[in-house]
Amino acid sequence: MDNEKLGTKINCFDWSVLNLPPLRAHRLLTSDRPVVRWGLDAAGGHIIIPIGPQKLFVAAKDDTVIKRLHSHDPRSVSAEVNKQVVG
Repeated sequence: MDNEKLGTKINCFDWSVLNLPPLRAHRLLTSDRPVVRWGLDAAGGHIIIPIGPQKLFVAAKDDTVIKRLHSHDPRSVSAEVNKQVVG
């Protein structure tokens, strides 16, 4: 994590915390590798980390990813993040 080039790139991302409603069957899980990331140099590049049973940290290259996550059904967001984190 002490990579200056990568750290500078992530610091320039838009950051947000997504609060999911309390859904008993869809709480967020974690694992030894809880970071979900995709194409940090590509359009739509992002990092997602569960930071609680109902909270996601999201860092995205642009805010369209964050807006899209906020507009999706919370059940599908938590199901997909759980699949990525645990799988």
